[in-house]
Amino acid sequence: MSELGVVGVALGSAVAAASSTILQHHSARQAPDGRTHRFLGHLVTRPLWIAGLVAGVVGLILHVVALDHGQLAVVQPLLISGVLFALPISALLEGRRPSGREWLLALLVVVGLTTFLLAARPSKGVVKIDADVLAWSSLTATAVVGAFTLFGVWWPAGHRPALLGTAAGIGFGLVAALIKQATAIFQSGGLLHLLADWPLYALIGVGAVSLGLNQMAYRAGPLAKSMPALTVSDPAASVVLGVLAFKERLAGDAWSVTLQVVGFVVMALAAAQLARREASQESLEAPV
Repeated sequence: MSELGVVGVALGSAVAAASSTILQHHSARQAPDGRTHRFLGHLVTRPLWIAGLVAGVVGLILHVVALDHGQLAVVQPLLISGVLFALPISALLEGRRPSGREWLLALLVVVGLTTFLLAARPSKGVVKIDADVLAWSSLTATAVVGAFTLFGVWWPAGHRPALLGTAAGIGFGLVAALIKQATAIFQSGGLLHLLADWPLYALIGVGAVSLGLNQMAYRAGPLAKSMPALTVSDPAASVVLGVLAFKERLAGDAWSVTLQVVGFVVMALAAAQLARREASQESLEAPV
């Protein structure tokens, strides 16, 4: 697959993931109160919720395909654009128009992302089946996740959502690296080889923990505090893992590095602010 194809598939994954989140969240908010089984029973009869579920599955498949053919340093930052696609979808469902500030932030996401990718020019990298470097990188990333989790649990409540959101984001970045490795193992040796190797089980474990941390972050405080940290830490961890584990190379001259840093910071901050505004809007509209 060409680099342009990888970008297209990754953007398709971002669109599908954003659609899934917005559609299922909208359906859940419209559901009547009641016991869990009645609540879930109502959701599975809602066309929008089912459409969101289908979109989530499509997004996952496209994500796997993009990671298989592309670089972590390209695919994961592109997924940040999900908050950009969520803007018109959520506005349409809520019957409101995005504000001028929201469109400006969306434009900054695009500008920052484009600047980072053009300046970085990530090389293809190599996926080694023995995965020794990935194993050490995974252990290091897991230790960092554990540290942020401990700080998040013991730190004053005001900082807890951001710390737990950061831990979840790093975990999701590691999940992307493990998906890439597991896909390569499956393609080279088939299902039995995949079942006999550690990345599949690490993927399941890290994925489950990351989902749990994400929910803990949501529970610890407003989405406006946890979502920006998650939005920034996921692609940042993925870029680092791509360089360390898969030998992806970013342009290293001073001018390119400067543009990479500026582009990533602009992209991440704008996406975080856009996510914060979306979360704040949801909080204002939530029933009391």
